[in-house]
Amino acid sequence: MFDHIVRAHHEKLRLNGYHDFHRATEQHKAIPLQIVSLWNTFLLAIQTLIQHYYGDAFGEKCIAVGWLSPIIYISAFSSLETIVLCIVNGSYIVSVRRFNRTASPPDALQDNRGFSGGSLGLTQRGLSTAELLEKQADLIKYLKDHNLKLNQKIMQMNAQVRTVTYPG
Repeated sequence: MFDHIVRAHHEKLRLNGYHDFHRATEQHKAIPLQIVSLWNTFLLAIQTLIQHYYGDAFGEKCIAVGWLSPIIYISAFSSLETIVLCIVNGSYIVSVRRFNRTASPPDALQDNRGFSGGSLGLTQRGLSTAELLEKQADLIKYLKDHNLKLNQKIMQMNAQVRTVTYPG
């Protein structure tokens, strides 16, 4: 549940133009889900090995040892998992708080990064999603056309260099 909430908030941040922060925390926000999945796999593997080697009499054999009962080892692994998740989520929360304290404007408004037509993720007040997508499509089309013209110019210049270098 925490994973879905975090992903929704990060997607909203990306759409609002905070691409650098989104990229910086892209991997970090997925780590808790991976830890839980890995931990569950590890617990199932341990349980399978114990069941394989000790069979149904595991509980009776562990009572004699005292410290290796199924409840104790599951509690120990769960406690360790909780500690690791607290550390990971704590560092993530610290980075989010640091980002929120800066209250910086979207990436496109922080400095002129060379965007001649605006940022693709920046939304303006009162602008609907359809209008934003339309503007993004126009900007992409313009940049593709501009790229094509530059490629044609480079090809012409290469052809001129070849004729000057290697006269017929």
